[in-house]
Amino acid sequence: MSKKSTKSGLSNYEIIAINDSSSDDTGRVIKKYSFSHSKVTYVENPPLPQGWTGKNWACYQGYFMLVAFI
Repeated sequence: MSKKSTKSGLSNYEIIAINDSSSDDTGRVIKKYSFSHSKVTYVENPPLPQGWTGKNWACYQGYFMLVAFI
């Protein structure tokens, strides 16, 4: 996540980062980052249900984490 993303000068935004069981260290990095940046929400994606694809399931979970609707 770039510093530019969170220092854009905008005040009405949120970033929802979903870890969908990545095999690298991405989830840990984003989770740590979210502790010190209130506009960033870290989501650990629940297990993939039968009939869903990974990307669609992650987007669906992110939708439920929205604080505000545009």
